[in-house]
Amino acid sequence: MKVTYDYPISRVSNETTAIIDSREFCVCTQYDSVLPCGVNHDDDCERMTNISICAECTCGATEKAMENINKEELLNDAKINGKFGAKPIEIKLVSKDEQNRIDKEIEEHEKFKMFVEDGYGDAICNK
Repeated sequence: MKVTYDYPISRVSNETTAIIDSREFCVCTQYDSVLPCGVNHDDDCERMTNISICAECTCGATEKAMENINKEELLNDAKINGKFGAKPIEIKLVSKDEQNRIDKEIEEHEKFKMFVEDGYGDAICNK
């Protein structure tokens, strides 16, 4: 089973997103839980009618999505190779000249924004 991992949408430290054959699974290593992402449940399924996140799937959609997935193997692999928590933010260092250019661009944008918000832009555009 070839698995790749991505950071979870929830950004919590005990979950990771496992991707297997373009299918995504939410893996919670704290509670040894594996649930498929993006499953379409029937309208009368317990997962759709019960507000609790712990509601069981009664329509079979989760079971079908979990076909050929070894839950124990996936949990063990996720504990070692998963990406947990919030995705790291890439920080780019720039030169002082580049920072000055960026600051000037922001300042010009703010001036234009105030110009438009004060109504001057409407006066020019509505002539």
